[in-house]
Amino acid sequence: MRRLARVAGLLVMLVGVNVQTLAIAANDTARRPTAPLKLTTSPLPLTLDAQPGQTISTEIKVKQSGGDDETLMVHLLKFAAYGDSGKPALSERGPEDSWFDWASFDKPTFDAPNNVWQTVKMTIKIPKTAAFEYNYAVEFTRAGDTSTPNGSGKVTTGIAGGTAVLVLLNVDAQGAHRHMSLESFSVEHRIVEFMPTTFDVKLNNDGNVFLQPLGTIFVTQGKNQVGHLVFNEEKGNMLAKSHRLYTTTWTDGWPHFEVAKTSDNKTKTDRHGNVEKVVSFSLPTANSVVDGTDASTANPIMQSEGSNPLSRFRFGKYTARLVVVYSDDFGRDVPVSSQLTFWVIPWRILLVLLAVLVVLGLAIYYLISNAARSRRRLRELERRRRR
Repeated sequence: MRRLARVAGLLVMLVGVNVQTLAIAANDTARRPTAPLKLTTSPLPLTLDAQPGQTISTEIKVKQSGGDDETLMVHLLKFAAYGDSGKPALSERGPEDSWFDWASFDKPTFDAPNNVWQTVKMTIKIPKTAAFEYNYAVEFTRAGDTSTPNGSGKVTTGIAGGTAVLVLLNVDAQGAHRHMSLESFSVEHRIVEFMPTTFDVKLNNDGNVFLQPLGTIFVTQGKNQVGHLVFNEEKGNMLAKSHRLYTTTWTDGWPHFEVAKTSDNKTKTDRHGNVEKVVSFSLPTANSVVDGTDASTANPIMQSEGSNPLSRFRFGKYTARLVVVYSDDFGRDVPVSSQLTFWVIPWRILLVLLAVLVVLGLAIYYLISNAARSRRRLRELERRRRR
């Protein structure tokens, strides 16, 4: 009986401990925020250059503004280029990604009070055998939002939100090669009625390290420069052995098309889901204005445009010349250029002008005809009087 009593007492103690543990866990879960995270990071992205065997460090700042204090953790991913859009495709560490072990963080888990910037130091110890390009994605998520098994035995993810900072690392080892080629330079439509018009530039990174192409698209009509567009204004990078499509839009024209808005300032679409556009007769916010000056004044020998809307009236044949520059293996700027022509024909305005000219012509013809008939009648009356 005494042995049974001891066993029963031990069971009661174990049950009490388990109940207490479950209660603590339940309270912790209840206290942990469940709202989606609102994170802001800086800078975005990070580009690093290093030598084999070098140890480098960089700082990443993160701020959460969800309203409650949070505990965040750092999770390391990798990324590649997704198609030709330049968007990153994130993925987990693979079996051959030993370069994940090079990276460490001074605060793998840290408290993040609401609306307060936190700084996380990332250190990368690069071995002497390292070479060329490595692409890290440093993800910040809420601590405790981990993958858990569900009732069916499968794994589900309980992450309420997060954000990732892209870290591009170039290791300048022997054999590093930088080369970029232009695949195509085209315009959305060869003939447009009004601005805007969009230029598409497709580039290939033929090297084994990432590049950052920069440049300008010059738009001229005859000897007059009428547009000066910054190419790759966001300073997007091209990963090694990838291709990317860059788009640059020229909006500086009068009149021009604008996206139609609803009464609550939302984008208006038709029944097929296409964005509707309307003609605007106000001066656009021109992306061809550089440093607050008129576009054409970037070249002193070119004619300058004024603020008069009629000076921004686009009509006729235009030439767009692309100049893109990248740094080669010796640090020299290598230009890549191309040009194309396109037409702006405001056919509706021309039809209205033609209709006005036709009406004026008919009116003048009618007045001249009436005047001629009146003269003939007067002459006829004069002859009759003489008889």
